Amino acid sequence: MNSYMEPHTCNRYDSSQFVEDDVERQALFIIPRYDAHDSAAGFTMEQYRCFDPEKMLQRYWFLDENKDPDIMSKALDTLLKGRNFLKNSYIAMLGFRTDPTRLKLHEDHHACLEMFTERLSQLTETNLHSLYTLQGHVGIRLHFRRLDFYTTSVTKYMGRMLHSIKSQI
Repeated sequence: MNSYMEPHTCNRYDSSQFVEDDVERQALFIIPRYDAHDSAAGFTMEQYRCFDPEKMLQRYWFLDENKDPDIMSKALDTLLKGRNFLKNSYIAMLGFRTDPTRLKLHEDHHACLEMFTERLSQLTETNLHSLYTLQGHVGIRLHFRRLDFYTTSVTKYMGRMLHSIKSQI
């Protein structure tokens, strides 16, 4: 079983599993992955819809009111964009199927984007009270630095993939 930091291989279409490498079989590979990211995007949309910076600061008195709500808001926004980007990037893979080199590059970027997106998702769901109880202000500061880092990483990999996809067109 992969940890969240190991490269994903589930996003790679393995044509050796099938007798024929046709679009229909690739679609059957893509649909469940698309649906999974669509479902995760729905969950993130609900998180984003319910996010209220003022309530966050009232509930978590130990947060930095000048930074933390903005970091969380940006993380949720980026997570939602990342989920939607990932689900649609599976469809983009169909355009790369005749160019194995570009397909591999797309899959590599896709794997990194999935890894960063999953980690960002975990961080947005962290119980901040528990974290504060266990690690104090240092733990909270590190948590928000990680949120910021993974938000930037998701944005960066979406940009790389978008560049790759646009150059295919």
